[in-house]
Amino acid sequence: MDFKKENLLEETLFATPFWSGNFGHIDNNALEEWILNIKEKDKGRTVSNYGGWQSPFISNLQDNGEDVSVFIELAETIRECLCILRFKHPPSDFMMTMWANVNNKGDRNQMHHHMDNFGTSVSGIYYVKCPEDCGHFVYKDPRAVMALDPFVRNWNMGGLHERTPKAGDFYMFPPYLEHMVTPSDCEETRISLAFNVAFEGEEERGMYDAS
Repeated sequence: MDFKKENLLEETLFATPFWSGNFGHIDNNALEEWILNIKEKDKGRTVSNYGGWQSPFISNLQDNGEDVSVFIELAETIRECLCILRFKHPPSDFMMTMWANVNNKGDRNQMHHHMDNFGTSVSGIYYVKCPEDCGHFVYKDPRAVMALDPFVRNWNMGGLHERTPKAGDFYMFPPYLEHMVTPSDCEETRISLAFNVAFEGEEERGMYDAS
């Protein structure tokens, strides 16, 4: 055989970035108390959730007079992570939109994306309370047509991947990445905070336009 293995170059093209980690320093008890207090006062909204409760945007609650200082440390930590990410043109500033999710037994979130949020550059989720068997975070290969290809199914083991988060974990991903939460089998409450981040600055807007 004339062709040698070391002469074969394999590249992974058009990869979807997915960032994850754990914020062990965040006061999740304070966040949980704040979120459950708001839940008692606000009926919430229905977007991707089947059952459960989703809050209005935290910024809207602030405009209505709620003290949102409990979120400062988390927001600043997310900003620090964003500054580490590798972009062609680092953004000059960020604008973050955040909301809370509370799921009980049987509650779930259907498959969805965040492309309908104008200007969103990065989306993410932070887990405030995540007891055992409270549901998995599932995300989908964005290459829809490729999911039909037998080579792709054989090579990367299918188009769905799941993670089992714990309290303090966070995930960040492009807004086009479809994701869902499987039904909770736990008697305890699952609490998370979802967020969208828009890059600010004229230089960045055309660099990664998710609108």
